[in-house]
Amino acid sequence: MRIGHKGFTMVEAAIIIVVIGLVFAGVFMGKELVEESKRQAVINDINKFRSSFNNFKLKYNAFPGDIKNATSYWASAGTGNGDGDEVISYASDNFEAGRVFEHLKLSKVFLLDLSYISYTSPGNNIPKASFSGAAFQVSSYQNVFQKNYSKNAIIFGGVSGTVYAPNVGAISPQDAFSIDSKLDDGAAGKGNLVSFSNSPATDCISFSGGGNDTDENGDAVSYNLTSNHALTPCLMLFYMDE
Repeated sequence: MRIGHKGFTMVEAAIIIVVIGLVFAGVFMGKELVEESKRQAVINDINKFRSSFNNFKLKYNAFPGDIKNATSYWASAGTGNGDGDEVISYASDNFEAGRVFEHLKLSKVFLLDLSYISYTSPGNNIPKASFSGAAFQVSSYQNVFQKNYSKNAIIFGGVSGTVYAPNVGAISPQDAFSIDSKLDDGAAGKGNLVSFSNSPATDCISFSGGGNDTDENGDAVSYNLTSNHALTPCLMLFYMDE
């Protein structure tokens, strides 16, 4: 039996429909594979950074950036000594956060070509991430989920405005949950890896009792998996001191 004036058979029409469906499915699957590769790259980077910091600490009994006698080891470090208090500071102590990856490079523990400059800048003294506009930084972070103390963390987030350090979200709650589940416990407010919302987006996470990311107990925090997948409000911290 033929349909239409061009003489397509019903079988031919069905084949065309199947082919179109396969094309759309292939496009969707290809996009998901790209997104999964970016998530896996973040996981791989965090694992490499953590291993490098641990190896540095074993070798020098200090954290990169915070080491107080860096110039005794490497003349090219200039005035790049930290204060040795085991807290990698951002705005003080000779800008320790800006020297972390320089010290790792000079020690040959982590051979990424990043060098000190007087502010954090992706691709110059902190690494770029696989997600567009995102980067990694290492420094102390406090006052998240009532954890009001300084702790060294790998910070993964977006770079906004004139602030070159990761200071806004970079990924969706769905992506953050996937990374958290593979690296830690999948809980937004607990464990070594935590996520929270930062300006301008505020819907990375939700609370069982309402509130915001600084006044609720971390146990009550969960990823907002019902949010728009296109939104990228999540800023992630991987604490290295637990």
